[in-house]
Amino acid sequence: MVAAVVGRKYHINFGGSIVFQFANDAAAVFIRAARTPSEGAAVYNLGGTTATMAEVVAAIEAAIPTSAGQITFEPTALPGPSGIDSSALKTALGQFHWTSLAEGVRQTIDCFQAAVSANKLDVEKILV
Repeated sequence: MVAAVVGRKYHINFGGSIVFQFANDAAAVFIRAARTPSEGAAVYNLGGTTATMAEVVAAIEAAIPTSAGQITFEPTALPGPSGIDSSALKTALGQFHWTSLAEGVRQTIDCFQAAVSANKLDVEKILV
């Protein structure tokens, strides 16, 4: 996303489907968990939005149309599950909201654009 913000090509070295969490959503779940009385030390899968790398790149291109064709990725998936069962967490804490992939990418890009404009991001270190 930083590469798209600064108008550079970038190659993501993996593909496949993975689970994404928007930071605000994850924080809301952690806060609810901290405020919910419980016995013991339960462990839960957080869950989130499952998306393919092609969908992520498409969301980046939708947010920054000039980046079309500039962000590429390997087709090889990362090892591990492509989805996560968060049903036990929902049972313990109730239903919660996950920001859509498109909206999360757009908000993240907005943050990166503001950081780049304010010279608060070392783009060279990020894009190595």
